[in-house]
Amino acid sequence: MREAAAPDPAEKKPEPTLQAKVEALAEINESLKSASIDLRFEFGNEPRQLIIKVMDTQTGQMVRQMPSEDAVHASKVLGRLQGILFSHKA
Repeated sequence: MREAAAPDPAEKKPEPTLQAKVEALAEINESLKSASIDLRFEFGNEPRQLIIKVMDTQTGQMVRQMPSEDAVHASKVLGRLQGILFSHKA
């Protein structure tokens, strides 16, 4: 009798759908509310960009964002610059 082969760790699992990711983040946000911790997990405008915000539960103001707003902006600018540099043929 043959034993089942162990799963190959190098085998990639399919990427979750955007809807699955949104639902997972909503579930995390809801769980944190019940624990009196106000962290917000959001997707940025760029693909695969996750933004985490720490919020003051009393005032509703953002205390911190990871990556910072400056880093998010720099990423957008660098992405545009990369597109310009590599879209022109020599």
